[in-house]
Amino acid sequence: MIDLHMHSTESDGSLTPTQLIQLCKEKGLSAVALTDHDTTAGVAEALAAGESSGLRVVPGIEINTEYEGRDVHVTGLFINTSSGVLQTYLQGIQDSRIEKNIKTIKRLNEAGLDITEEDFPELRLGTVMTRGNLARVIVSKGYAANTAEASARYLSKGCPYYVPRKQADPFEAINAIHAAGGKAFIAHFHQIFRKDRDMSEAFCRRFLANGADGLETRYAEFDDELRARADEMAADFHCLRSGGSDFHGAIKPNVMVGTGFGDLLVPDEFLTEIEDSIS
Repeated sequence: MIDLHMHSTESDGSLTPTQLIQLCKEKGLSAVALTDHDTTAGVAEALAAGESSGLRVVPGIEINTEYEGRDVHVTGLFINTSSGVLQTYLQGIQDSRIEKNIKTIKRLNEAGLDITEEDFPELRLGTVMTRGNLARVIVSKGYAANTAEASARYLSKGCPYYVPRKQADPFEAINAIHAAGGKAFIAHFHQIFRKDRDMSEAFCRRFLANGADGLETRYAEFDDELRARADEMAADFHCLRSGGSDFHGAIKPNVMVGTGFGDLLVPDEFLTEIEDSIS
């Protein structure tokens, strides 16, 4: 059993890279990829933890991008984290994210929420801080019952507190992953247009036709129809396949490594095919 999409405390997960690898080992996984948002900071720790525990760890990343006003996430697998091209690209993304987060915190505070920069160690430590980190603090302060409500009420587009930021372009993200020797995958394609699966698929096909190496055909939220759509796209483009739980820990407490909501299964052959394409 493998899982090629997971997050640690280096972005918006609640387990450190070492804790995450230990959990995966306990759950019987044979190979995993750490794919933190817009950073590779946790990869070295995850690799070391994997080596000591006997669990194979693939260096990865998930880059948050935007295309025609829609969020598109691109995962990279088997990346060289020392790539200067990749790290320069990621630094630009992180600088933009920090600026957005500081402005968001200020707006929330001015609106009467007792939230300040001091509530976010991520800003002090320089780790990636996403909407999930903001949502957790909002919940801890009692302004929302859960992170989903916090995101919808305070952090989503259309909210008075929402602050846009300069978004990365998916094609630039794909190029940066390729420059680092990795393979680029469109993650959870159904989230591009959550209420329009046809449009989500149309966008995904556009990326597959213009540089993406593959897509996630197995994902915790996929139902039978989404799995079938993903399989069909992979067959049409003869592309690579990936998949994973998108484990975050506390932000998504019902999602477990390896099995997602309980019925996720990412075939070992996906990893073999990716490796064969690189060698």
